[in-house]
Amino acid sequence: MSFHYLTEDGSGAYLLENGLGYYEIESAPSNMPNVVGLELPAAQLALQTAGILVLTSIGYFGTWPITVIWVQSKQPPGTVLAQNPVAGNFVPVNGNVIFTVSEYPMSVAYPGSI
Repeated sequence: MSFHYLTEDGSGAYLLENGLGYYEIESAPSNMPNVVGLELPAAQLALQTAGILVLTSIGYFGTWPITVIWVQSKQPPGTVLAQNPVAGNFVPVNGNVIFTVSEYPMSVAYPGSI
């Protein structure tokens, strides 16, 4: 049975819905793993394992829920430096996730003279 996070009810409790009814729980569910320090493909696999990223066809109306911000860093290229939401938070299926990732070095090829 799969639950879907709905909302906080104002008293500090949270409501979950499973298609049959609503259930109140004491605290917010959490499923966001800590992916800081992982390489980007490993971080994406961690989201799949946690049930956050469910691959669907990405087409004209499809979306990709992960935004990658590339930054210069002394960390190895492709390493996740930061994540939003942070580990321990709840993220719905295919909810928005932002990774800050160390960028790969770029090189530019210039045409040689003949």
